[in-house]
Amino acid sequence: MTTLERNAMLDALAPGPSAGTPLTGRQREVLALMAAGLTNQQIARRIHVTATTASTLVRRILAKLDVTNRAAAVNRGWELGLLGGAR
Repeated sequence: MTTLERNAMLDALAPGPSAGTPLTGRQREVLALMAAGLTNQQIARRIHVTATTASTLVRRILAKLDVTNRAAAVNRGWELGLLGGAR
């Protein structure tokens, strides 16, 4: 996937910041990658961080969205409009 394609996908999945958004921009980017089905290791490579940092980002997303797993985080992201609107 080219950088241009990646950016287009992220733009489609994670719109700009909105009032009351509980996640940082980086966390929204990671949530979009989670929604695309990427593992922590794949996310780490994609955003150029260590696997430990990717894991920490995912854990913080789960905590902020008050969910216990990745699927629930993605569902909550759709509900909150963090992934392009209600699903």
